[in-house]
Amino acid sequence: RVQATIRNTLPGSKEGRLIVSAGPSKSSETSASAQLAHSFPAGDSVVEMQLQVPNHRLWQLDDPFLYRLNVKLLVDPAAQDETVTRFGFRELRVDNGYFHLNGKRIFLKSSHTGNHCPVGQIIPPRQAPDLLRKDLLYMKSSGFNTIRFIAGIAHPYQLDLCDEIG
Repeated sequence: RVQATIRNTLPGSKEGRLIVSAGPSKSSETSASAQLAHSFPAGDSVVEMQLQVPNHRLWQLDDPFLYRLNVKLLVDPAAQDETVTRFGFRELRVDNGYFHLNGKRIFLKSSHTGNHCPVGQIIPPRQAPDLLRKDLLYMKSSGFNTIRFIAGIAHPYQLDLCDEIG
């Protein structure tokens, strides 16, 4: 299920077409696509579509396979917008007090990070991505499969990296 919020900042309703496609994130291949003609009134509109990705791979801790979702809005040749996001097919649930990923029981092995770096304890602007990336890669190589961000919130690139490395 794909849900998109479209904001029409122009007065009145506009006719448009929403094009949604999905495929493996590391290739330009498209596994599935769908289109929907829709009228977008002024303000926000929430549009839902169904997209079937055949023979999809599940995201696993040891095989973190990611897909790319492209959502393109065409109003006329001069007015179009597109956004891309990555995602994985996975289900994490607690069943009878135990964590299950895609139906298999897993044990959480967790550590935490304060998002601080050695220089001044506050993230140095130029070095932050590399230092924070190393922090997560070292945790993964040490056998951790869960991370807790205790001082503030995770940066978007850290969450993306967690998706990439499992």
